[in-house]
Amino acid sequence: MKRSTTRILLVDDHEIVRRGLRSLLQARPDWEICGEAKDGLSAVELASELRPRVVVIDISMPRMNGLEALARIRKSVPEAAVVMLTVHDNEEMISRAIVAGAIACVSKTDEPRHLIAAIEAALENRPYFTSGACGIMLDRVLAASRSATGRPSEDPLTSREREIVRLLAEGLSNREIAAQLELAAPTVQGYRTKIMRKLGVDSLADVVRYAIRTEMIEP
Repeated sequence: MKRSTTRILLVDDHEIVRRGLRSLLQARPDWEICGEAKDGLSAVELASELRPRVVVIDISMPRMNGLEALARIRKSVPEAAVVMLTVHDNEEMISRAIVAGAIACVSKTDEPRHLIAAIEAALENRPYFTSGACGIMLDRVLAASRSATGRPSEDPLTSREREIVRLLAEGLSNREIAAQLELAAPTVQGYRTKIMRKLGVDSLADVVRYAIRTEMIEP
């Protein structure tokens, strides 16, 4: 049986950057570059047409910036996992990318292995942030959430569910959580489904944002 491939859309306004990304990612036999875009508007159109599994997109782009394109892509292709690229550690940009729906954020100055790891994590619906981006994102979003909403007075989750949310937000897979808590993997999946239903969310990125807002994880 032929192994299915993961379709990836590359979005960056610099041809030389896209060429490097293409070379790096196509080295994986199970990954396929299904399309490329050089601006945000083209990215939205291509994503809708090609329905990629992963979108790797730069923040700074012409015609439509990466953040607006990200929001539109998440709306039209909700099954696509979005990995955001940034050329500098801009706290406002990174926090806005997370709020818009990016599940991973990697700096262009990071080693190539981080982009590979980010895509692998995204395919498992796990968040991935390089250390600098992660610290900046948590600081910014946590400060903003405290200022805007404060901590909810009532938590709908049980102590066990909160523990699982915390581990999910730290990037652990269902299997890793099961091993740590001495549970069966299907049990963890059951908790995860129940947690998302209680919170009224449909993605792991939303669960991570909840964990940040309620201070289950520390910056």
